[in-house]
Amino acid sequence: MSCVRCGSQLRGDGPCPRCLLTHASPTFAGLELLEPIGEGGMGTVFKARHVKLDRFVAVKFLSRALGDVPELKERFTLEARALAKVKHPNVVQVFDAGEEDGETWLVMELVEGGTLASRLPLEPRDAVRVTSAVCRALQAVHEAGLVHRDVKPENVLVTSSGEVKLSDFGIVRETAATRAGAPVGTPGFVAPEVLAGHPATPSADVFALGVMLRQLVTGRAPGSADEPALPGGLDAIVRRATAPILEARFESAREFESALSQVTLEEAGALPADEQLWSRAVAVSMTVAFAALAWAGIASLTPRVHAAGDVPPLVALGTRALSDGRLYTVARFETGWILAAAALFGVALAAVGALRQHWRRVGLTTARPSGSLPFARATFFAGALALSLYLARLAFAPHGSLSPYIPLAGGTVVLAVMYFGSLARLEAWRLGRSILREPEWVLGVIAGAVPPVVDGLRQMVERAVP
Repeated sequence: MSCVRCGSQLRGDGPCPRCLLTHASPTFAGLELLEPIGEGGMGTVFKARHVKLDRFVAVKFLSRALGDVPELKERFTLEARALAKVKHPNVVQVFDAGEEDGETWLVMELVEGGTLASRLPLEPRDAVRVTSAVCRALQAVHEAGLVHRDVKPENVLVTSSGEVKLSDFGIVRETAATRAGAPVGTPGFVAPEVLAGHPATPSADVFALGVMLRQLVTGRAPGSADEPALPGGLDAIVRRATAPILEARFESAREFESALSQVTLEEAGALPADEQLWSRAVAVSMTVAFAALAWAGIASLTPRVHAAGDVPPLVALGTRALSDGRLYTVARFETGWILAAAALFGVALAAVGALRQHWRRVGLTTARPSGSLPFARATFFAGALALSLYLARLAFAPHGSLSPYIPLAGGTVVLAVMYFGSLARLEAWRLGRSILREPEWVLGVIAGAVPPVVDGLRQMVERAVP
């Protein structure tokens, strides 16, 4: 669409930013328009300077096409009245409203930062903090006798310092004035009773806020296929907020916030204490399986001399008869160790699969693309210690005294590397992270693998010739 005045292309049917900036008086309605900062379904928003007060504000102009529709113009005016009724730090403040030069406008608090939608997904603890702030804002809105009717991330502003502001009251209604009819709101956020034609109530805002909380954590739009469960107690809170039956929902936004306050920061981002026990048990099974596999590999690949008849056919590599009748093998299939290792590995895989399925079922999986990975640092320190002990062993070997004890400590620490590495691997699965992109984990595993790998290769070389 083109502006009929200047011919410039418009993204919508709102007022032309170029014309407003060029042709409007420098003190248009006591405001100095500076630049357009947003455009929505109702019109265009400008950054401006309030001349008398000498402060920056946001000016929302109603689209001229919509201004010709009495009902929509009334809705825009209702937004000004609604915002003026609510005085709350988490609600965008309104300063003035009016009509001039054919434009209908609304002067509001300027919120520097952006919408919540541009920050998704959030860490669970941040999602709890933001949702709690919106709960307080909605409680103030409802106590003023209003229903917002369009709660969603796009209508929540976040300042550069992290303050949360509920905005865009363009389709707000007074509670006493709500009536049945065509549902108004954003698909996916509209409560089922409103979709059925019933009037919107504060409970409908609670429903939309529950939908928003899930989106904040998962980063997925409402109704997405295979939505992951939320961590800790958040999944139960969202299910209650979005219950299809009104009586099953939170009675108010205040009760919603009270439920969120019961979810500790640890529950929002980490495993509960009893779940940690299961995670550690599975990590132990993984450690035993890895250790058994490593030992089976070392036992199979180490050159060895056997008594005659101790080596069955088809299981040995590099077999050679010695002058004394014994047999020398470079490598062989150590049936007992390999089968035991395979069984232990199967048990560990089953335990991992059962644990991951349990996490998904009870809502302990979540997307955490950033932040430190639990146990990755412990893996790094254990690996560094294992490598240090191995180097100390090499240094003290010529002197004899400490060398018998260092391998015992070193072997124990290598097992610790496997244990902490397994815990970190489980957490990476739970948090949707790629373990190979965790430098501390990678370095720790490499450092922990150096002693057994190097020592194993050294022994193989030393025993390669009988």
